[in-house]
Amino acid sequence: MPLVPELRRAAIERELFPEDGRMTVEAAFHLVRDMPYQRASSPEAETVIAEWRGTCSSKHRLLQAVLEELGRATMMMLATHEFTPSNSPWLPQELLDEVARKPVRDVHNFLRVEASDGWFSLDATWPLAASTLGLPVNDEWVEGRNMRLAAEENEVYDVPEDVDPAIAKERLLERHVGAPGTPARERRERFIVELGDWLTSTMYGADEP
Repeated sequence: MPLVPELRRAAIERELFPEDGRMTVEAAFHLVRDMPYQRASSPEAETVIAEWRGTCSSKHRLLQAVLEELGRATMMMLATHEFTPSNSPWLPQELLDEVARKPVRDVHNFLRVEASDGWFSLDATWPLAASTLGLPVNDEWVEGRNMRLAAEENEVYDVPEDVDPAIAKERLLERHVGAPGTPARERRERFIVELGDWLTSTMYGADEP
């Protein structure tokens, strides 16, 4: 199913996009970026649009497909990183205490997009509203200019076109964090869920995003 018209339709229904507006790469970036940071029930792009929420992996999976429908060449990127008090001082106190006890390892998704003078990094992880909480939000699309990544990367990898990004991320998570079911992996899973819940409740309160 083509995703550009589906994203546009859903944004119009939510009164986030004008009915006579034309979907551009900049508009798509802003719409996906401002989806609440919270796991959807499935990482599939259609589900992310329908539930209007996602994390770094599902947001960038959707955005990659949309940008390519709009004629842009992209690469899915993965970066190993850790949440620590020094690189994530904006965390709420309970999560800040958690990473102070021991850093939380993770794998971050972002995109590389081709421009006329080369490739640049794109990161749509944190919603614009999260900037008031101190998160490193990218407030605008400037063609060809690298965006700030939502994570302080250690090692960076590109995902080959013939490899499912979800499979590539799982393999890297197993190496960098641990296999599913291990204490380190379960700790990481809890942390991501709690992070999303905190952001959603703080930015939207009792209202549905």
